[in-house]
Amino acid sequence: MSISCIDDKDYSDVHSVVASMIRPCDAAILLPGACISSESKTMKNVVFELNGSAPSVPLQLFSPSWGHGVSVVRLDTNDVEARLRERRQTVNSIVSAIPNELRDRSVEVGPALLDCDGRDTDPWRHGFDSTACCAGIYSADEIRTPDGCNTGTSRVHRVYYAVAKAGAGRAAQEFHAKLSQTLRSGVSLDQAFASGIENGLTVESIRRVEDAGMRNRSRIIASMMDAIGMSDFLSLVPDCANCPSDYTRRPVLLVNSVTNSIVHVDGSSAGYNHDLKGRWRYYAGSLNGIASDGICVCSNASHGMMSYITANGEYSVKLRNIAYDSLPFGTRKISSITKLASTLGAEYKKTPHARSVHPDAEWIRDHFGWLPHGQQDWPDVEPAPLWGTHESINWQSTAHKLALSDLRSVHMRPEAVALAGNETSKLRAIYKASQ
Repeated sequence: MSISCIDDKDYSDVHSVVASMIRPCDAAILLPGACISSESKTMKNVVFELNGSAPSVPLQLFSPSWGHGVSVVRLDTNDVEARLRERRQTVNSIVSAIPNELRDRSVEVGPALLDCDGRDTDPWRHGFDSTACCAGIYSADEIRTPDGCNTGTSRVHRVYYAVAKAGAGRAAQEFHAKLSQTLRSGVSLDQAFASGIENGLTVESIRRVEDAGMRNRSRIIASMMDAIGMSDFLSLVPDCANCPSDYTRRPVLLVNSVTNSIVHVDGSSAGYNHDLKGRWRYYAGSLNGIASDGICVCSNASHGMMSYITANGEYSVKLRNIAYDSLPFGTRKISSITKLASTLGAEYKKTPHARSVHPDAEWIRDHFGWLPHGQQDWPDVEPAPLWGTHESINWQSTAHKLALSDLRSVHMRPEAVALAGNETSKLRAIYKASQ
């Protein structure tokens, strides 16, 4: 058993839990911001290296959010700024264009895991499949030489991106259910994904889940661009995984980052010389540099996201580092939803008719939107990520260990973003606490 940390912060609580869960033949790396969700009990920013031939795989390691990630498309600056002159209308249009499982029980997001020769068996709907989802327009400052100017005249340009953060929906749920059922019988990971096993899982199933997440995010981007009248500016390509009756095309992505995924490895990464045959890496709430095309990780919701590009401005970065080719995907959670519900309930009790009790409500409601919960008596509470449930990115001091020193950071700031919103149960708790 081997458990190591990338930075020098105290992760004793996470270390003890991980040590109690993994087997002597397994290993783990705690990335900056490693933590355990107080609600779901899932691991965040931890990478596991699991022995594929050993039985009794610790099932509690795996989160059901398979294939989750972030997809990015570059937008034309002039066209976006024209829409942002009516920012509130743009936000509302984006919110209305994205189906949301949290608000509509008839919505089922994503294709099925089962396919027919690599293609969907039926048409499907895109949309938000969890409270962690968001999509919208983000901005960044880019340093480059203006067109027609000489080297040495570089300056800051404002650039914009369409960004979608979501998962694989139905495919992820079916994958997790099949994997859980198989591992409960005590088999090894190699056996669970062996061809011919009745559970229907193979290594191709992993790729299918990751592709389902990417395709869902791509369709989200296409739908919100259509809603604000910018679909003509997207470069679209056929989606070869569609079923024969589905002619939906998807945009060409600039970045596609994948988290919460598993990969079979048969060679060693930088700094690791031991034999890795028959081993699997599970990226628990961390970016999978092997499956990702480019880098995009999350700070807190108001701060935005961070991408990394080469010195020449290329976004297609293939990450290679001693942390099993991974990065922290999100930041440490510093406040639980349960505690937040109690605090907000007390605030709304003091001002029962207030539209918002958030101290930064004006800026938030100008840049973010979410579908209403439909209950007239309940307060319209901002989604939990906007209340400081997570830290902002603060792990740049370990950039050299994570192989980011030679890359340039691109801070993507929210301009017009739709959030999935709060779960109904949490809103009900806030309403009860406010009475």
